[in-house]
Amino acid sequence: MSRVIEAHGFTNRVLGWDAWLDVVGLADASPEQITVLEESHLKAKESDYYLFVHQPEILRQRSAAFNAIMYAPGGLPGAERELASTVVSRVNGCVYCASVHAQRFEQLANATT
Repeated sequence: MSRVIEAHGFTNRVLGWDAWLDVVGLADASPEQITVLEESHLKAKESDYYLFVHQPEILRQRSAAFNAIMYAPGGLPGAERELASTVVSRVNGCVYCASVHAQRFEQLANATT
């Protein structure tokens, strides 16, 4: 990260995130929940963000859409996808997501310059 930006309640700083609702413990997860976590992201089993897997099909659909938008071949370069996601997160009012996408945009943009 080149410099910390703070504006209108948003930031590109690394923010902590804690789930407000109960997450599913891996020891208590059903085989379907484990499968969806494994399909979703490499670190999904370690992240409370993904461990909201009470309704596995919803996580499956959400992850498929996100992964297609962010990682599918063709379309915008990764940095521009992250910039667009930063804007969407800002419009949605999600400080955490805007921060994550802003950081990733900076990483990818700096890698290409």
